[in-house]
Amino acid sequence: MALALPPAAPSTKRSAEYSATLNGEAVFVHGLPGFAGGTVSFVSVDLDAASEAALTAGRALEFRVTAHRLVDQVSVRPLSAGVASTLENETTAVFKITRPGHYFVKWDDSFQLPFYLFVNPPCVAPAEPPPPPPGSRLRPALISFGPGIHKPGLIRLRSGQTLYFAPGAEVHGTVIAEDASDIRICGRGILKGSSIPFGGTAEHRHMIGLHRCKRVIVEGVTVIDGFGWNIIAHHCDDVVFRWVKVLTERLWSTDGINPCASRHVLIEDCFIRSKDDCVAVKGLDWEHPDPSDWRPMHDITVRRIVGWSDNNNAFVVGAETRCSEISRIRFEDCDLLHVSNTCGDEAAALTITALDDTRLHDVVFRDIRVEFNHGPLINVYLTNDVFDIPGTRLPAGGVIEDIEFTDITLLEGPSRRSFLRGLDDTRLVRGIRFKNLTVRGVPVRDAAALRLVTNAHVRDVTFA
Repeated sequence: MALALPPAAPSTKRSAEYSATLNGEAVFVHGLPGFAGGTVSFVSVDLDAASEAALTAGRALEFRVTAHRLVDQVSVRPLSAGVASTLENETTAVFKITRPGHYFVKWDDSFQLPFYLFVNPPCVAPAEPPPPPPGSRLRPALISFGPGIHKPGLIRLRSGQTLYFAPGAEVHGTVIAEDASDIRICGRGILKGSSIPFGGTAEHRHMIGLHRCKRVIVEGVTVIDGFGWNIIAHHCDDVVFRWVKVLTERLWSTDGINPCASRHVLIEDCFIRSKDDCVAVKGLDWEHPDPSDWRPMHDITVRRIVGWSDNNNAFVVGAETRCSEISRIRFEDCDLLHVSNTCGDEAAALTITALDDTRLHDVVFRDIRVEFNHGPLINVYLTNDVFDIPGTRLPAGGVIEDIEFTDITLLEGPSRRSFLRGLDDTRLVRGIRFKNLTVRGVPVRDAAALRLVTNAHVRDVTFA
């Protein structure tokens, strides 16, 4: 099977930890230093239509990944992918991939010096539109970055525009769209934030910032070394994030993808390694300080994500909940490789936190596989403050209700408590359903098996 391997990002160093071949041909292994656990190494392979058809017909991609040290064992994660591997000469993992996906080669059952493999589905470059007539003030419909290093600074998108990152493109800067519609950001290139200081600047607030936008697709781009929240959709409607990769390890607060006070958002088939939440669904509304102006947030779907959080939560609804109502939130069919909670009992692998009074309901976590978790598995609570940020109190109070955790598996990690905590009699947690949970191989049939801690402001908790 012939494959066109994408060129290496120009400024990315070759990994000193690993080398690799695909179907007998050497591939470039990127090395990203500065991550918890040491340098992150990765290979990204872009399928074309012919190679995807070959996989569908039963062919496979054979990878050989050689560690530049002796190892005793190897496995390919997530386990749900069902990829068998063998170890040759105490150095080389050999395995076959039969479908696109995001994979982690785990050496000696350790999370140190990870090797990631990204096998991407085909991505067709957008057609070059005819240029605007001479003297026209029309904006170009396509903004394209080819292979090589580009330093455009802030890229501002308008309605109807497409931004394309070609394979081998390394774009240093950020992207913003405000009050725009029908936008597409796509390609297999890299958007890099290394030159922007931690916390951002007045000009550079997020790696990709969508504000009050409609009908947006973000597909295929790899975001590296973000300086704060990497990708945000704030007050947006009808947004899709697909096959996006985020790799970032600044000090903290480098969330992966955050839909905030938005509606009809789909996040699917993404890989996120962050130094904070992988995905945070937030009711963040800094434009409307008056609660009577808050808008609802609903219909957010997160599915087929492979996540790795080095701090805080993996998946969270909250903590900011400044919306008139938050509902119909779904996390489905996801793999969490590693969750390293450094926030104690305020975070978890799967979290719902209501900082501001609202009705937060109809949230489902279903078919979530947590391979290793350092902190609580589940944490649902209302609170008066988070990291010294005060909440908004309303006369009617607030509630977290109608929450479902179904088919949740925790494979490994220390035995930690999970939590359900209301705040007072007008701020309850109620209607929490646990179904088919397994913790370290043991089915969870009751609160004791989950090590579940509740307080006096929790009602109607069931196990099945």
